[in-house]
Amino acid sequence: MKQTVSTFAAQPSRALTRTRLLPVDGEVLVSKGDAVNIDTVVARARIPGRVEVVPVGARLGIPPHELERSLAIRDGEPVEAGQLLAEHRGLWGLSRTRVLCPASGVILSHSAVTGTVIIEGHPTEQLLRAFVQGTVRRVFEKRGVVIEGAAAVVQAVVGVGPDVVGPLVKLGPQGNNLKGSVVFIPGRIKRETLTLLASQEAAGAVAGSVHSDDLMEFLGRSIDPASTVDVETPLTLAFTEGFGDYLMSKPLSAVLESLSGRLVGLCGRTQVRAGALRPELVAAPRQTTPLEDSINKEGAFPVRIVRGPDFGKLGRVVEEPRAPVIFESGIGALAYVLELEDGRRLAVPRVNIEKMVLSKGQ
Repeated sequence: MKQTVSTFAAQPSRALTRTRLLPVDGEVLVSKGDAVNIDTVVARARIPGRVEVVPVGARLGIPPHELERSLAIRDGEPVEAGQLLAEHRGLWGLSRTRVLCPASGVILSHSAVTGTVIIEGHPTEQLLRAFVQGTVRRVFEKRGVVIEGAAAVVQAVVGVGPDVVGPLVKLGPQGNNLKGSVVFIPGRIKRETLTLLASQEAAGAVAGSVHSDDLMEFLGRSIDPASTVDVETPLTLAFTEGFGDYLMSKPLSAVLESLSGRLVGLCGRTQVRAGALRPELVAAPRQTTPLEDSINKEGAFPVRIVRGPDFGKLGRVVEEPRAPVIFESGIGALAYVLELEDGRRLAVPRVNIEKMVLSKGQ
């Protein structure tokens, strides 16, 4: 039985098709056949604000039917966070209990049955950018577009955060003006650096790796690395080698170095299960470097080990045994014989590696 190998992309130039959709109906701003850049706004939508249900009656200690006379604001009126929402005086006016608005927005309604007040936050405008340089091939009315083009692509193992666009900047020892930038860090990114990037309003960062504790402390919550689609974060993050203390692989670092200063798109959303998503950085296509060309030797394709004691190491497949290989654990599995960067040769189960694509096109 033939066993396939998962593919990891680090491509300086490849054909790319992306479907860009709004989460709700909105307005498409481009037409079929239009040329777009990475930062072109192709659609926009008005996103309703967050709805909050405030148990005012319970907080005031009054029955629900007495709620209306305690309200300081009426249905349909705008409110600001911290503004007086309701007040109740007890003990002949000697005691006073207040409830303040938890968020800005509009009072939608109140209920004399449940004693609650519903507040809808201010709506926001969401701009949908092309995220790839190319041509609009299809338009979905009120929802989005399909774009075909070419791009340099670097994929990561795990990440968090939505699509962002900005110039790619390598983090220097003295720091940079990072506002709106996508920051490139070849090694492990530390918690202090994450905090620095957020404070300087960087758009995102692509790094070799991160300690899980540092990431979760920065986010203020634990996450499931297999599904980060709904994780809220101050900046979009992608980690090419995953969790731990690993340097970015040389081919990936070479691609990113060559893109420094250029406009890139970065998406950190990760979904391992159905509807798989992988973090990626995209930019306008460019020519390969000697390092990237040299890794594609005839008769051997580059791979990275993604499980086991040699996790993260790069090598080339030099043999493809047809029969299962028996490993020290006593388990037999289909394997490849790899030649690592340090010259060592070893057999690795095929399910423990992923193929790296480093080509000029598809």
